[in-house]
Amino acid sequence: PNHDFQPSQALSRGDLALALARLSRLLSVPAGQPSTVSAPDVAVSNAMYGEIQLVLGHGIMTPEDSGQFNSSGPVSGRQAVDAVGRLLRIFQQGQR
Repeated sequence: PNHDFQPSQALSRGDLALALARLSRLLSVPAGQPSTVSAPDVAVSNAMYGEIQLVLGHGIMTPEDSGQFNSSGPVSGRQAVDAVGRLLRIFQQGQR
């Protein structure tokens, strides 16, 4: 709540989606219309719907094997690094 850096705190899939969506906007990632990806557990009324659709639509993150996004689920370090790598590849492709 006080915006302290807490590196040992678990990161949720929703938190990662929010951070990656914000980073993509800061990097001015090409706004090619991302496709809508079905995530039955994320309703249009969800406050993070836009961010989740952005990262799913660009392929930065993917739904879980169950088809759900599971925004409160944990993210492994490997998953986070892979997602950032996908975002950077999209950014680099837009720079060409």
